[in-house]
Amino acid sequence: MLKFLKFLAGSIIGGIVGAFAGIFLLISLFSAFVYMAGSGSVSEDELQAVPKESVLVVDLYNSLGELSPEGFSSTYANQNIHDFKRLLTEAASDEKIDSIIVKAGPGLEMGWSKATDIREALLAFKESGKPVNTYADLLDEKSIYVVSVSDKIYMHSTGEIAWNGIASVPMFFKGLADKLKAKPLVFKAGKYKSAVERFSQNEMSPESRQQVEELLDGIWEKVIEEVATSRNMDPMELKSFAENYSLRTAKDAQKVGLIDGTLNYSDFLEGLLLKGEGEAELEEDQVISKKDLKRVLSLGAYTGLKNRGFLGAMNSSVFTKKVVSDDKIAVLVLEGTIMPGESTSGVIGSETVVGQIQKIRLDKKIKGLVLRVNSPGGSALASDIIWAELLKLSEYKPVYVSMGDVAASGGYYISAGADKIFAQENTITGSIGVYSVLWNIKETMNQKLGLSFDRVVTNRFADIGSGVRQMTSDEQDIFNQEVKRIYSNFLKVVEKGRKFTSTENVDSIAQGRVWSGRQAKEVGLVDELGGLDIAIDSLAGELALEDYSVDYFPKKNPIEGFILGLEKFGAKASALNEIFNLKQDPQVKVNSLMKDLLTNQNEVYMLMPALKM
Repeated sequence: MLKFLKFLAGSIIGGIVGAFAGIFLLISLFSAFVYMAGSGSVSEDELQAVPKESVLVVDLYNSLGELSPEGFSSTYANQNIHDFKRLLTEAASDEKIDSIIVKAGPGLEMGWSKATDIREALLAFKESGKPVNTYADLLDEKSIYVVSVSDKIYMHSTGEIAWNGIASVPMFFKGLADKLKAKPLVFKAGKYKSAVERFSQNEMSPESRQQVEELLDGIWEKVIEEVATSRNMDPMELKSFAENYSLRTAKDAQKVGLIDGTLNYSDFLEGLLLKGEGEAELEEDQVISKKDLKRVLSLGAYTGLKNRGFLGAMNSSVFTKKVVSDDKIAVLVLEGTIMPGESTSGVIGSETVVGQIQKIRLDKKIKGLVLRVNSPGGSALASDIIWAELLKLSEYKPVYVSMGDVAASGGYYISAGADKIFAQENTITGSIGVYSVLWNIKETMNQKLGLSFDRVVTNRFADIGSGVRQMTSDEQDIFNQEVKRIYSNFLKVVEKGRKFTSTENVDSIAQGRVWSGRQAKEVGLVDELGGLDIAIDSLAGELALEDYSVDYFPKKNPIEGFILGLEKFGAKASALNEIFNLKQDPQVKVNSLMKDLLTNQNEVYMLMPALKM
């Protein structure tokens, strides 16, 4: 009987494994078939090769985060900044790629640091001797900053320009709270710690206004300087155009040399493909063909061809160098709000991150870590948990930090213990401060909803922070003490990690103040200016590694490769997206975060003020 049960169990398990293997094989064969059918040809050369004299289209209408989205997209390879830069590096050395077309628009969904990364990647491509040409319908300050490095910039004849400066327009909720009879009680350490002002004030404090003005002015000066250099213009004229808002149309921009010309996209593309320049006059017998159009490749199509279709896209790592050595440098990408527990989309979960750091520490092939941080902060406790685990790792392997658009407050806390910190000039960092907001919603519930509360406690502090009664002075003292204690600990972490002579010196540049990357280097919060590649190269130099691979964490979900294959071959995968739950509704994410912030009344936060630029 026992043998029979063992045989039965083995048969069931074997059947399950066999079924999965069969399904995978069928999917692979089906995907390859769909790809060949969709390509219009089954030629081996055309199936696997990048066409000669190809033009790579860089679409900046898509956002570029630190990580690829959990779902799938037809522009998969254009969904994170690291894939983007790697692909442009490959294209620069690919003899079959002749040039780049940048399709640009306003409102790039990224910070100024990533905009700098894109600009530098385009410049590096140009240094290979291949042209970069831009076409746009609409351009604003950030997109102009990025594409100003182009050899030529063309717009639609009725295109529009927004060149009137950059701004931060924060929203304040005190009036809404007053109407709802909700009373916030604010505890904070740091006079510049302005994240809580939106709940307790109707306008910016003088300290908040000062730091934001200095931050914006620094970014704007860099934009003016670099656009003027790239377009061979007078910086004072550019400032005057912005002050008077005198550049509003494509024609205005063309007159002053900010762009090179106006024409329809089809004319631009045909001139580029047939004559090598967008505005080139075509002869009467010159007509663009389907073969010419096949030379125009999106980043997603280029990735597919380079990876030899579905199986290559699924199994290859877009990050890892193909080298003989087993030595690795790990890059751990942390993007979002820092919170306790598991990581989700937009949330850096301390429990998940600790597990990843442990894997990196125990992997003997990994010789060092570059922590890529793009976070405004979050929970003080979760930040400390991550910091402590990184400190343990640094006992065994060097830890460098590369800051993205923002690495502030808790984002700076987890970075402070690194051997070396890198940031872009316009990275937003610092915000070394702490706050907690507790709401008294008793009147809200009573007068608006007719709900009332009573209390029974075993001890006088049993329901501290419940939010349904006024806090006593003793309870307020407790919260003030906790905020000050955590702030004091923050100062000690920075003092030790950045080698300041005293916590008083740290306090003088802390106080919750936000700094740009350039300013942070001047005050000692950042070691070097530069992007992720510079941080990786610097770490490799310290480790004396010549041949090494770069291993990115967190690992991509293998299902993404499968979805990518189907997407590239024209399959409709919306149903699969729901089945595998690979995409989270942004509103669900926002609701979840708001619930955490408003219901965890006793939590203390390290968050920078929200800035929109």
